[in-house]
Amino acid sequence: MEDSNYVSYEQHVQLADVHYARAVGEMPEMDCQIEAARLITSLVTQPDISICDVGCGAGHYQRSLRKQIDQTFSYCGFERHDIFIERARKAWSEQQASEFRQGTVFDLPASDREFDITLCSNLLMHVPTIVKPIEELVRITKRHLLIRTMIGEKTYKIQEVYNSSFWPSVSWPASDELLDDGTPREFEYENIWGKEYFESVVKRFAPESEVTFTEDLAWTADSIQATRDANVLPNATKIIDGRQVFDYVILPYYWVLVSLA
Repeated sequence: MEDSNYVSYEQHVQLADVHYARAVGEMPEMDCQIEAARLITSLVTQPDISICDVGCGAGHYQRSLRKQIDQTFSYCGFERHDIFIERARKAWSEQQASEFRQGTVFDLPASDREFDITLCSNLLMHVPTIVKPIEELVRITKRHLLIRTMIGEKTYKIQEVYNSSFWPSVSWPASDELLDDGTPREFEYENIWGKEYFESVVKRFAPESEVTFTEDLAWTADSIQATRDANVLPNATKIIDGRQVFDYVILPYYWVLVSLA
């Protein structure tokens, strides 16, 4: 099953440009980049390990990893769309211990247990199901799988519906954003996965693993606002009453660490 988001090529270009700017240091690192690197650094116990980044964008998380990890390591990023792969390879053309492969989280072009550590940040809330993606993430990972996504007590399937009032690249107005049967013309998932359900899916494919959920609190209101001010994306998060908010949705971001070895 493929990701069935209806997102235009123009929006992918816009997002890829933002990721590229972060990868080359033209925009600041996001708090979650910095925190991902910190968490992965604590898992690195020897040199020459392999780190995989699924849904890597332009490889902007690699920038934080290279800053924080003292040991030598190889990095491999996976992305579905050509435009992100092009930006990533341009950003990291001089980094020899870095490669990018085109592939989807539903079918990753990697061998079983190929990578010591796998990172998947801000991707699993944007897919219609986590079953096949988690199966793939577990399959390619040897030691540790680190996931950042939205976790709640209950599962909510959410669609952000696009129209030209918020996304200039979209060709239809808000009055025409839905078909008469209720299907969005263009949307992106913003799902919140129930904690018990999420862990049960992990255990299907890694029954002996240890699964740890940690709320992501490694951000400040000032840094979120600074990122929003620098960001050209209309759906950048903001702070309301001390909470990260995406339009009307409070964002319950968690780090999920799956220890396999």
